[in-house]
This record gives sequence, C-alpha cells and structure tokens, in this order.
Amino acid sequence: MSFLYDHVGGREVFTDLIVGPWGEGADPRERLTFSSRTGPVDGGSIASTLLDGASLAPDVPLYGTKVSREDGLAHPQIATIWAYFDSVLADVPAVSAHLGR
Repeated sequence: MSFLYDHVGGREVFTDLIVGPWGEGADPRERLTFSSRTGPVDGGSIASTLLDGASLAPDVPLYGTKVSREDGLAHPQIATIWAYFDSVLADVPAVSAHLGR
C-alpha cells in the first residue's frame, strides 16, 4: 500500500510492503510488514528511508509482524525488500507520477 502526500516542502510517498504467505490457511503471523518513506531530503534530492513497519496502521492480522527500522535494516532479505520498494516507485504509474519520475 502506498500513501501519497503533497506538502508545501515537496511530495512524499509512504509505502507499506507486506511479505509472506497469503491464501486460504495462511498464518498471518508469518507475514512481515516493512515500511519506507520517499521524498525530499537535505538539498532537495529525493531519497528513501526505511521506517518502522506500518507504525500508523492498526494492529490487525493483515500486517503480521510489523518490522522495526532497526530489524529491517539487519534483515537478511533487505536487498530484496528494497528492490520491491524501488519497483513500486518506478512501476506504479500513480506513484511515479506523484514523485515526478
């Protein structure tokens, strides 16, 4: 899920990425939620940073385990997680248009 914000200081995209098993009989406790923020940083360039997983979302089974920023950065699959985030930014038309890419 991506949330698009348009502020005076620039546009931001917050993305929650939920990975793990889905479908009938899937255990939501086996899912992990990672979150990122993409938007302007010092100097006006656009960058992404990892956040605490779905910190504003309710604690419901959909999100499984909300991964902290610290645990996410140390996760063995973090390179794959970043590739998914990058794909959302580049390949979802509404998101890439929002960032002006």
